[in-house]
Amino acid sequence: MTMPTKHKASRSKRMIEQLISEMAFAKISRFGTIGVLNTATYAILSSGLIALFGVEATLSSAIAFAACLPLAFWSHKLITFRSGARGSDEFVKFSLVQLLSFAIATLTMFVCVHLLGLHHLFPILLTVLIVPLFSYVVMDRWVFKAKPKLF
Repeated sequence: MTMPTKHKASRSKRMIEQLISEMAFAKISRFGTIGVLNTATYAILSSGLIALFGVEATLSSAIAFAACLPLAFWSHKLITFRSGARGSDEFVKFSLVQLLSFAIATLTMFVCVHLLGLHHLFPILLTVLIVPLFSYVVMDRWVFKAKPKLF
């Protein structure tokens, strides 16, 4: 006995929705893993510059951030978003997202602590929640957005 066409279509739709959901979860998981690894690399580099070479803390942070940029770009491009695009515009867009993320983090800290008088842990928590969400959405929708194929 065969299933009615309407039931088959409904079942197919549920299977497709589940597959899309699983793919999205996998991409978000890769994004989180890459983010944690890049953050650890930044922390190690920044701390190492301070401890081993006596570099001033703010400068060591900037150097480590800049040094991690190519690693973060290529790991998100190849692993998180699996982008096959060859354009250098992705790196420029990625760099802009990173600078905006840095600005959001810095501005959040400044506003919360200096203007609102809040404890510094609140903007840190806020930044840890907002910046990855912002970065993921912008990278997914703009930086590494799949280009439609003409043929």
